[in-house]
Amino acid sequence: MLSAYLLVLDFTAEAGSIAVAASLTAFTVLGAIAVVFVARALARRSAHARGPAIVVQLFVIASGGFLLQTGTAWVGALLMVFGVGVGLLCVVPPTTRALGLD
Repeated sequence: MLSAYLLVLDFTAEAGSIAVAASLTAFTVLGAIAVVFVARALARRSAHARGPAIVVQLFVIASGGFLLQTGTAWVGALLMVFGVGVGLLCVVPPTTRALGLD
């Protein structure tokens, strides 16, 4: 969804900022693709996917902290709670057993 929004902004951007807009969109698309691959690996119970999943949650927590300071505080708080909750779910013993990391 964010990538589609950024594409719309790319097509309506000023000529001087096209390169920056296109690179931001490309990084957003690559990030979304990486999250999809991590989610698929976790769904298949791959033990190697837990580390990247925790890193994704750390990025969610950092984004929430940024929003707490600069934007809508309630969205930032929700993101931080969500990031901490999912990060904890990634490291609890039942998840460790399900991923075969005993």
